[in-house]
Amino acid sequence: MTDSEYKAGQEIIRRVAKSRGKTAEEVRREMKSAIEAAYAAEKGSPAWKDFPDGPPEPEEFIFYVSSKIKSPFNS
Repeated sequence: MTDSEYKAGQEIIRRVAKSRGKTAEEVRREMKSAIEAAYAAEKGSPAWKDFPDGPPEPEEFIFYVSSKIKSPFNS
């Protein structure tokens, strides 16, 4: 993950936080907790094959998921 991708993830977290009336740290902590819980519940699942060393950080997860979204603009 590049520095610019990480910063983009941080910006998304900031925007979500602002829209929910929370701090970015609160949103990041909630995301991290949810990602870790899902990883633990489904460890070994094909859904997590790209993260063999453990659950990703929220910024990494945002980038990963957004790169998988199919769009008419990413053909």
